[in-house]
Amino acid sequence: DLSAKEWTALLAKKIRAVEMRAAAERLRTGTRALGPRGVLAQRWTSKPKTPEPRRQLNPRIASKNLWRRAEALLRNKHFVAAYRAARALMREAAQPIFPSGTYWLRRFAAVVCKDDECAEVGAA
Repeated sequence: DLSAKEWTALLAKKIRAVEMRAAAERLRTGTRALGPRGVLAQRWTSKPKTPEPRRQLNPRIASKNLWRRAEALLRNKHFVAAYRAARALMREAAQPIFPSGTYWLRRFAAVVCKDDECAEVGAA
């Protein structure tokens, strides 16, 4: 419900707030922004010297609810097993039925999937 001018002003305000928080964090930690010259001076092949911190939750199954996580892990385990079995049959020149949720092969190799919707899209 905002006009273009109001939307632009709101967006600019939000960006300024994020930039100010980042500047305050740099001031607190004593770090500096690299700047355009620093960015351009970097080698394109360079990479961080320290590894990226890893998270505790896998985004594919992220849930703080223990039972939902367990169910998702079990579903993924069954999917991977069914997918691997179907791929093995496909390599033997058979016509396997892939599990629901198979995307790439359904989209680009026209494989048949377990649910009707997937089979229709795969056949097209």
